[in-house]
Amino acid sequence: MKKTMYFLAVFVSIVTFYGCASNAKAATNANDITVSQNLDERHFETNGAYSICPPKSWQLMEIGLKYPAIMGETKNSFTPNINFVNETVSGVSATDYIDAVIPMLETVMAEVELIHRASFTTNSNIRGECIIIQARLNEIKVRQTMYAFLNDSKQVIYTITCSAPLDGGEVYDAIFEESIKTFDWIQD
Repeated sequence: MKKTMYFLAVFVSIVTFYGCASNAKAATNANDITVSQNLDERHFETNGAYSICPPKSWQLMEIGLKYPAIMGETKNSFTPNINFVNETVSGVSATDYIDAVIPMLETVMAEVELIHRASFTTNSNIRGECIIIQARLNEIKVRQTMYAFLNDSKQVIYTITCSAPLDGGEVYDAIFEESIKTFDWIQD
């Protein structure tokens, strides 16, 4: 789990940086945020052996991680995003993994509050865990939904983190869920 802590610290930093870095004109308030519940064509990520349908008009962007992020439209100086990381594990379920991640989040973020936790199943019947948190990293307040899925071999866990601004971030919950529901393994 030391490796998990390293990945988590790097990941949270990158997610927050890219979530907040923008020169785009900000909307006047959270009510100005409109989120389409339509999805774009399926993206096949061969480096990760998975596929997903990103939200309509969101862009894939290389951000220095193994997998590209999916970036939404910047509103209120924050760019909502979906990021993917994986980690080799042994004898760990998605539930065990999330159990370990929650206290680790508290070491890299402040004011961490668990809003929701549940099992989650994709449209292709991949079972995993999901949590929604709100937290602060430095002066940036975020709402994050994290999904954890073990691959078919049960040796690699994929964590998908969906980030939105804390203020009004709940409007992204449905689009994040709709997109993640399409997550699937690429079959050889």
